[in-house]
Amino acid sequence: MGLRPILATSLLLAVGACDRGAHGETCPPEPPAVPKAGASTAPSDAPVTRIGRRRDVADTMARVDPARIRRRVDRLAAFGTRHTLSRTDSPDRGIGAARSHLVEVMQAAADASQRTDLRVVPLSVRLAPDGRRIDTEAELVDVMGVIPGVRPDRAREAVVLLGHYDSRASDVMDRETDAPGADDNASGTAVVVEAFTALAQGRFDRSIYCVATAGEEQGLLGARALAEHLDREGIEVVAVLDFDIVGDPTLAEGGRRDDAVRMFVPYDPALRTRKAVERAMALGTFHDGPSAHLARHVAEIARAYGTLRPHPILRADRFLRGGDHLPFAEAGRPALRFSEFGETYTRQHQDVRTEGGVHYGDLPEFVDAAYVADVARLAVAVAAHVADAPRPPTGVRFANEGLATDTTLVFEPSPDAVAHEVLVRPTHVFSWQEAFEADASGRVVVPRRIDDAVFAVRAVDAKGRRSLAVTPVLPAR
Repeated sequence: MGLRPILATSLLLAVGACDRGAHGETCPPEPPAVPKAGASTAPSDAPVTRIGRRRDVADTMARVDPARIRRRVDRLAAFGTRHTLSRTDSPDRGIGAARSHLVEVMQAAADASQRTDLRVVPLSVRLAPDGRRIDTEAELVDVMGVIPGVRPDRAREAVVLLGHYDSRASDVMDRETDAPGADDNASGTAVVVEAFTALAQGRFDRSIYCVATAGEEQGLLGARALAEHLDREGIEVVAVLDFDIVGDPTLAEGGRRDDAVRMFVPYDPALRTRKAVERAMALGTFHDGPSAHLARHVAEIARAYGTLRPHPILRADRFLRGGDHLPFAEAGRPALRFSEFGETYTRQHQDVRTEGGVHYGDLPEFVDAAYVADVARLAVAVAAHVADAPRPPTGVRFANEGLATDTTLVFEPSPDAVAHEVLVRPTHVFSWQEAFEADASGRVVVPRRIDDAVFAVRAVDAKGRRSLAVTPVLPAR
């Protein structure tokens, strides 16, 4: 295919991660070499970690400030209510005051970056009564912070970070009662704003959109408006990370989970068709849609940087509930939701009160800014890596012509790649367990039985950056 073969050891040294010893930085151990596809090796039982730690990304993560997050959560909660239908004519109460504040702080971050190309853009849509959760005409405003991509051929591709800033009381239509919404979802909004602040000083191949959405509690209205807007503008969304309820690591049952965050992984919407279901049944790829591949990528990045661990939950969202990632996932975009491990329901969607000795209400005192900062660091790392990732290979398919003890794959190499990797895992395991180097021919034979494993292919560029993986399809018959 005209691409130069590259040794696995060269790939590992090309990650552009951290200059060993520079500025006193201690680099993590280099991962073991990727075996050639034809090599005979014993299957691994450890998750693949081929993504290297980048010094520029680590520096960007270090800009995340828990004290700043604390101030932002407290300030948002102090607006009384941020109900989507609450007042917009007050400087200190209601959703109008909250969105003005968000525009102000995001614009300040853009100005501090000393870049002239950053944009803070309110996306406004008119709402009409819908017979459900909108009972009057109103204006809905998403606040977008846009970091344009620097590569002309990638600038109209985007990584999107989401966190809704509206809140609600016990009655979803009550726009007057205080609804501080500290965890749900000033915490997620703070992640998005802090990520924008940290990332604003960087330059990335693709664009990064950091968006505080409204209308989530009334039916994901702001996220749907955003998805439609990006589609109209011809922006290709390559990844969506939705941060919603990410402030409290304590567990309602007792104890804490400071080390992890739940990551909800929607199914591939293509599985709504009979043909897609039959293909998934044949290949064992029910957990190999766009969102699942993004989830594995996120987990691999987290391992590279030692951030808190994203714990995959293989369902679209929590039981009987939804989030702003869903309009994107339903359209076939890779989209994930992140939430704390143990939600305390007396603190969600509740009027602030004490009843029967139980304290109700979503108050700032229950938000742990250090935990939110850890979530923000994960957001920054993933956004940076995906924004700079090479384009994936195309036309990936199986080419086995009969029964065999190995598996043959063919693909069109990525134009950005100097090499490719074949990823392998047992059918009952979610994480990739093995990686094999593929040469430049676009055809590779992997010493693993097709019956026993799931496969994918991804691109590796000259800096060692990895694309999202692509699942092979069956050959035409």
